[in-house]
Amino acid sequence: MKTAWVVEADAVAAALLAFVLERGSFSARVIGDGGEAKARLQTEAPPAVVVLEISLPRADGFELIETLRALPAWQQVPVMVVSARGDEMDIARAVRAGADAYFVKPFDPDALMNRIATVTQ
Repeated sequence: MKTAWVVEADAVAAALLAFVLERGSFSARVIGDGGEAKARLQTEAPPAVVVLEISLPRADGFELIETLRALPAWQQVPVMVVSARGDEMDIARAVRAGADAYFVKPFDPDALMNRIATVTQ
């Protein structure tokens, strides 16, 4: 079973994302803040996909994407942003940082899983 990281501070949103991913045959690992996720980049094997919120404590999603893209082992890991921040500047910034897709909350779970299926094959 493929592993997915869910980096989301809001417990309800994290649970929903984990449920959607697990329904799609992923083992979801929830990480509650950007700082913890950045620390784990150095010590854990890359998952099949990372799903993250931009607004995170200790390190925002932009910083997390930039950090993981700078690590050779993580450069090919697909990053899906699922965020309440839907401003065009935020979307463009996330894509420039290395996000593979950006979904604005409320998001369509089927669209998210279809995109993940496309990039993890």
